[in-house]
Amino acid sequence: MGLSPNKSSAARLATFGDLIDLHIDDMCAVGKPPRRSKAATLATLKIDLGKEHIGHIDRAMLIEYGRKRAKKGAGPVTLGIDIGVINMTMTHVARRARSRYFLRTSRPRPHCLEAIESDALLSRSFATWTA
Repeated sequence: MGLSPNKSSAARLATFGDLIDLHIDDMCAVGKPPRRSKAATLATLKIDLGKEHIGHIDRAMLIEYGRKRAKKGAGPVTLGIDIGVINMTMTHVARRARSRYFLRTSRPRPHCLEAIESDALLSRSFATWTA
């Protein structure tokens, strides 16, 4: 018997800001809240990319984001940190969604379909991100 999804996790994810919030919640839940530098980077990303739909974040958008940050004065190390945190956040949430999916039974139940659709969206977004 698997775990049933809850509305507070992957089923409610729609924007990159939601991914950041879930990542921070998970970090706090295990007693390791983001410290100063990571918290500042996550806050900046949430302001800049937080309203973007998960499925719209692709390579071209990230290049444009990097150019925009560079025009504001961010150097190569800062841009590398930003891209690394984006990768870490998306990887964390994708792994979380996949592990929850595999803990369920093999036959999807009707009340799990919304979460499975969210898992599929995360998987597609993650595949786009790693391409």
